Amino acid sequence: MEWRNARAGDLATLIPWVRTPRQCLLWAGGKVHFPLRLPQLADEIEFTQGSAWCLCENGELVGFGQILQRAPSRAHFARLIVAPELRGHGYGATLCEKMLETALQWPDCEIATLNVFRSNLVAQALYTRLGFYPVDLAESEQRDPKVLLMMRALRRDDAPDQGYTSEERQAPRQDNRQAPQR
Repeated sequence: MEWRNARAGDLATLIPWVRTPRQCLLWAGGKVHFPLRLPQLADEIEFTQGSAWCLCENGELVGFGQILQRAPSRAHFARLIVAPELRGHGYGATLCEKMLETALQWPDCEIATLNVFRSNLVAQALYTRLGFYPVDLAESEQRDPKVLLMMRALRRDDAPDQGYTSEERQAPRQDNRQAPQR
């Protein structure tokens, strides 16, 4: 697997991955308009090369995500997506792990956060397996009640009990499905 900074041209590859207005909402929230269009997409997701990352296999884009610095001590993961035909085969976990490794390289960065729709149970289960946990926030006009904020410590010694140990992260997946041949 190759992990690299995203380039503006990568957005053209991921546009067909978002096929419905609901998928667009789950992926990018309400600020991104469906159907996705290349000229607007970069602006709508605040694309910069330094904050967007790609997971590639055999030279092909298989995953995309953004890491946004919300405070010196906090990396916020946004707009994580895996190619539709590869979902359910561990690429989402690999994408998240690479994002965590990247955020760990930031000086003073102690926590990672992300937003996920409460209805997106598959994504919530993945993030929980990777040590993220829900954060209770007071109701406010600025916070969508359909969206859950999750967080985790970046350094294992700071992690809450529900995080994996390094041995557990290395254990083979219970799911023995094979990724489709590309």
